This record gives sequence, structure tokens and C-alpha cells, in this order.
Amino acid sequence: MPDLARAEQDFMRSVGGATATVRIGVGSYDCYHWPAPFAAACSERLEGLLLELVVVGDMPVPRLADGTADLVLAPGPAPGARDAIHLFTDELVLVTHPEHRLASRTWIGPEAIAEENYFTYNRQPSPGFEYERFVRPAGLSPRTITVLEQTGAIAEMIAADFGVSILSRWAMSPWLDSGRLVAVRCGRSGLDLEWSALTRVETDDDAPERQVANAIVGWLGNPSNS
Repeated sequence: MPDLARAEQDFMRSVGGATATVRIGVGSYDCYHWPAPFAAACSERLEGLLLELVVVGDMPVPRLADGTADLVLAPGPAPGARDAIHLFTDELVLVTHPEHRLASRTWIGPEAIAEENYFTYNRQPSPGFEYERFVRPAGLSPRTITVLEQTGAIAEMIAADFGVSILSRWAMSPWLDSGRLVAVRCGRSGLDLEWSALTRVETDDDAPERQVANAIVGWLGNPSNS
């Protein structure tokens, strides 16, 4: 049924000039600072393809399987049957208000957040992220934990100095570049975060979603875009 629904929608789109629709989601983070410049830079390469943004949350592989998305930009591990193309190496960083007591640090240890109001976007910690790699090994936890399912909302709360969080540097780049938020390294060596482009296992090499994935890889290969 998901395949049939996609075929029907693609046919309807083709009437308007697009030959195929590729539904793109971003795992875990609602970061949408990149689609417009990407589409503009790759318009000729992707001529005839209509790109749609869809919400996948922190379960990218199930959203691929049920047809909600054709391509997902996913941070960290993504268990399940899927094909993955490496995109770039990012970093999980502590995000604070510019005048927060931790903002001037070069790096922090897990004990630094023990007295903080901590924002997170999911109720159950995801494997391979900050809780498993940074917080839990220290046997500590923040003073209070507030769940906001939208990372954009978390960024705005931190910008108003209501707390801190550990998030993707790339996802937070609009707030960091504007100076509304500050990023502090977690641990002396930092917490690396790998981003991948995920598609369904059965996707052909010349399928539209593969074309878009390869275009994203090339676009992000330019340091000014990553």
C-alpha cells in the first residue's frame, strides 16, 4: 500500500511537470536550514524531481519502511534494514545561552550539567548519543530534565536562558552562527556524530532518492555547505 500511494502521488505530481517526488526527512532534529540552498545549488542536477520535507522523528528506518520517507538524513546509529551513505562527521556539543556560566568553557565534563535544567527531544535516550556516551558513564544526571519534542523549540528555550542541552552542532548552526547560542565541547576530545543518508534496501542505484542522496553528498562535500 505505501508503494501504491507513492506511485499515485508521483503520477499526480507529474501532471505539474515533476517526474518523481522524493520525500526527505531529518532524523531526530527538525533542522531545515539546508534544503533551500541545497535545492538552489543542485536545481539542474535534480531537474524533474520534486523534493518534499516530511517528519520522521527519531525513528528513521520505520518511516522508510512504511513509505513516509524515501530518504532520511540521520545522525548516529540507525538500526534496521536500510542502505546508508556517509554524509559528514558532526559533533554533539553542549548548547548554552551566550551569558551562561558554562559558555566560556573550552570543554566540559558530565558533572558540569548536574545542576542544570536540561532539555531533550526524546523520552527514551537513543543509543549512540550523549546519554549513553557521556552522561551515563559518569553516573550523573541533570537537576531537572524537560522533554520538548522539537529541537527548534529547545534552541529557542536555551536562547532565552531557560536551560542547556547537548545537540548536533550542524543542526544548531543557525542559532550558533547568529550568536544566539554558544557551543561547548563535551569532554576533552569531544563527541563525534556521524550523519548518513538512508534509503530502503531495495532502492535501485538510479532511483530518484539515490540521485538526491548522491547530490547531497556532493553538496555537503563543499566545506562552506557543511
